[in-house]
Amino acid sequence: MTRIFGFLARSWVFGVSVAVLAVFMATILPAKAGDAASYTPVGASFDTSFFYTPAQAIERLGLYSPEGRAAYVYDRWTFDLAWPLVYGFFLLSGWAFGMSCLVPAEGKGRDRGSAFWLLVPALSIFFDFVENAAVTVLMLAYPAAPLGAAVAASVGTVIKWVFVVIGMSGAIGLPLAGGIAVMLRRRGSGRV
Repeated sequence: MTRIFGFLARSWVFGVSVAVLAVFMATILPAKAGDAASYTPVGASFDTSFFYTPAQAIERLGLYSPEGRAAYVYDRWTFDLAWPLVYGFFLLSGWAFGMSCLVPAEGKGRDRGSAFWLLVPALSIFFDFVENAAVTVLMLAYPAAPLGAAVAASVGTVIKWVFVVIGMSGAIGLPLAGGIAVMLRRRGSGRV
């Protein structure tokens, strides 16, 4: 884990993650959002809802047409495999880079302790995949509505969003705070 942290903490890796995220959001995300809008019934989105109950998941499932369910499953296992990896790369590298700037590099203990915190953004990726798998089971099982899949989708979605919000806050806030810390250390040592 410390090797991964060390790699992700490099400034050029963080820069690449920002560029990849920006390009993905500018080129691929708008088209896929448009596609999803074409097959998602109003109020029936799983991915963009913060919370829904298992009963609401089953209700939403019934609003999709057969073509909409097929398109949803296709998108989960094409586009939505890539998207969590893209934003996850940004979250992970933002946290690692920011923490490496905040904590001076004296000793290897910094990497071990900081690497543990990478679980926070990593869990956003994991629970995004949990949500996708659970909703896929619901879509493929229709008209049956497996309660276990509905519960997993509901729980996976809310946990995903909690970790995405925390992860995004850290990916932006930690590098900013780290940059300020580096400047203050340089100023304190007489280097500017």
